[in-house]
Amino acid sequence: MITLVMPYYDNEAMLQRHLREWVTYRDSDKMQLRVIIVDDASPNKPAVNVLMNSQHVGFPIELFRVLTNIPWNQDGARNLAMQQCRTDWALMTDMDHVLLRDQVRDLIEFAHVVAKPGSYYMLARRKADGQWHHPHPNTFLFKVSDFWSMGGYDEDFAGAYGSDGNFRRCARGAGLTERHLHSVNLTLFGTEDIEDANTKDWGRKDSGYHRSNFPALEAKRRSPPYRAKDPVRFKWEKIL
Repeated sequence: MITLVMPYYDNEAMLQRHLREWVTYRDSDKMQLRVIIVDDASPNKPAVNVLMNSQHVGFPIELFRVLTNIPWNQDGARNLAMQQCRTDWALMTDMDHVLLRDQVRDLIEFAHVVAKPGSYYMLARRKADGQWHHPHPNTFLFKVSDFWSMGGYDEDFAGAYGSDGNFRRCARGAGLTERHLHSVNLTLFGTEDIEDANTKDWGRKDSGYHRSNFPALEAKRRSPPYRAKDPVRFKWEKIL
């Protein structure tokens, strides 16, 4: 089995897009899937409202909620989801990336037959219009035990934007091999496709939230690879 892991932050319409896709999956594929969503303290459109008003998709969806609204806390949200994950492999991605029906079987077979412990895999990516796009730097098929062997994500970066490069560097430093999975792709939806596809509340590279404004984080990025410590530093609750 594989768990799909995604943080959520006021992405009501985007989550509805996932649900419409998930319900179309083949029954045989649904038997091999679980989903964990972590609502990262959405102030306006909590994920529970979307899930409670949707039809059952045919496989388990667990929902957790972070109780403190921390800017750019996606790393902490992923740590919480991986802490709760009960399958050997997890596909960690962002809410604006959809696993389409025609890609599910190849992903399941790859995870069950080909994927090897000690490696993590970056997936191919298309835009919603079908054009190929470079791989997402923070989408991974990861063996859960390998994720915790490196300590998960470093939550010192919570509150800042741009931690994925450090995560990959530390993964490689922990002896994990980065590989590219070209046979499976995710579909990226931009805000021109779905208005709430991604987070809008916090600034990105051109704002004070960018990691370059935090000397301690920049020092970490320039240090030798290390094992992250103290995951899940916030209060949370299970909703569904």
